[in-house]
Amino acid sequence: MRTRRPASIRLFALLFLAQAVCSFINGMRHIDREAIYLGSRISEIQFDHDGMIVILSARLSIALIPIALIWFLRAKFARWLVTLMALGGVVNVPEAIAIVQSGGDISPLWLAATVLKPLSVAFLFTRSAHRWFARKDEDVGIFA
Repeated sequence: MRTRRPASIRLFALLFLAQAVCSFINGMRHIDREAIYLGSRISEIQFDHDGMIVILSARLSIALIPIALIWFLRAKFARWLVTLMALGGVVNVPEAIAIVQSGGDISPLWLAATVLKPLSVAFLFTRSAHRWFARKDEDVGIFA
């Protein structure tokens, strides 16, 4: 018997995908700034335009992996994986606050991605999500 995914799981998938796409588009729009930022973090590597496209595409692909693990396999460990990914994104918030306080501006896409990531993760820890993850013995339809 196929079970329908609860709204919390569908919202997680939608919001996590939306934040990944926002992050990708933001990176592509500001590819030179992204290259400078990564170059300041990893000075041994020269980040050119083509390399940045590969890196940004890889980041988008990596964001899709936990969505697939949860959507198709109900992988409970993926819940914690995306939680760690969201906590990693929170590390950038103090730097963003400092930029705004110094008169700089923040990209709306970056802001959207920063807000959507922890919001999407919160949906994985609702009661309906807990019950859905607990029903491991039932078949999960691909688009249910």
